[in-house]
Amino acid sequence: VIILVLLFIIIKNSYAMSEINKQIEFKKKTNSNFIVTANVLDKNFKELLRNINDNYNQIKVSQVNSYKKESEMRDMISHLSHDLRTPLTSMKGYITLLANEKDREKRKVYLKTLDARLNNLNHLLDELFTYAKVSDKNYDVPTKKMNLENALAKILGTYYDDFKNQHIEVVIDFKNHNFSPKFNEDLFDRMINNLISNVLKYGKDYLKIRQVDNQLIFMNRCPEKVDTDKIFNRFYKGDNSRTNAHSSGLGLCIVKAIMEYFGGHTSAKWQDGELQIYLCFAKEQ
Repeated sequence: VIILVLLFIIIKNSYAMSEINKQIEFKKKTNSNFIVTANVLDKNFKELLRNINDNYNQIKVSQVNSYKKESEMRDMISHLSHDLRTPLTSMKGYITLLANEKDREKRKVYLKTLDARLNNLNHLLDELFTYAKVSDKNYDVPTKKMNLENALAKILGTYYDDFKNQHIEVVIDFKNHNFSPKFNEDLFDRMINNLISNVLKYGKDYLKIRQVDNQLIFMNRCPEKVDTDKIFNRFYKGDNSRTNAHSSGLGLCIVKAIMEYFGGHTSAKWQDGELQIYLCFAKEQ
């Protein structure tokens, strides 16, 4: 009897293995998503099936992520081509005008415009370089405890004339005047400069910066509704156009990348004509 039972188990397991192999071959040929199954009671076979299906799920997730990255890369190359080609085409036109122009005053105007276009191109390349650095997990920068209220005041002071000319009132409200998370000074400056640049391009009336717990909240009047689900995406532009020659579309994406590099995160909310951007700093362990 024992021999017959063992023989039955062997035959049943052999049949189950054959069915599993057939299903695996079919999945290889058709790239199907069905779960590999077999009518077995043996716990080892069940464990084998579970591992096979887990591996297929992991492969599927990897494929989806790979397709997503490829799509993002194509979009990035497309946007980069546009953003680089636009100022280069413009500069080429002004160089042609400059070569054929005899009037000294007009030549000065062309040279000034060329200088501005070169500065815009340099800014774009600088933004791309910063994004590439903070997106690299192996990138290492020195950090120190920074008093953010003092650091903010220093940066905002350099924009005094810009705020004055655009009639934007700046208000800083810190609940904790000693709020000093660990950060890199240069990257903090870049992050705040990008946020201020966004306010000057798209904001109106006021900029309020409030500190609550481990957060900095940037609030400014923004009459045009903003898609806060996309605002931190690469190459997203608040004016929904590709015509803004002074915008790389990377500003807030870099803010997000920098915050995540230091273990923090970002979020945004638009409500009743006000845009609120939240910088949540990592809490010290």
